[in-house]
Amino acid sequence: MGPDSITEPPRMRPAWAPGDAGTSTRVLLRMRRGYLWVCAGACALAAALLGFTLDSATRALPVAIFVLLAGGSAAASRLPAARLSAALTLALTGVTLGLAAAALWLGWGLAAPGLPIYGLLVCVLCGAAGWRAGAALAVVATGA
Repeated sequence: MGPDSITEPPRMRPAWAPGDAGTSTRVLLRMRRGYLWVCAGACALAAALLGFTLDSATRALPVAIFVLLAGGSAAASRLPAARLSAALTLALTGVTLGLAAAALWLGWGLAAPGLPIYGLLVCVLCGAAGWRAGAALAVVATGA
């Protein structure tokens, strides 16, 4: 049992190689489209919840904002691959501004239940569209 009996472990090929541009591009495109669908569903759910829980005088603007964001996000998921990054950036920026507008319109201010999601939106955008898009959304979220 000396150093001559120790053999190297067999080399294993990873399931996803970093140099495999085709696989990584397909995964990234699916991820972007998936995030757009999640954004559409979350905005539709927010519109429904606001529509059923608020009185008719105060619900018009917030419900309209989230219905438009849901429709826009669903439509953006059908865009060509080259435009998905910009579409996701625009959709998440719209959600950020929509949450801020709803919080102001309803008088919730900093106690609005949707404000803690800003950080998560920035992280999602950084992972899906790059740090520049995420940094831009962070600046918008800070201002909103």
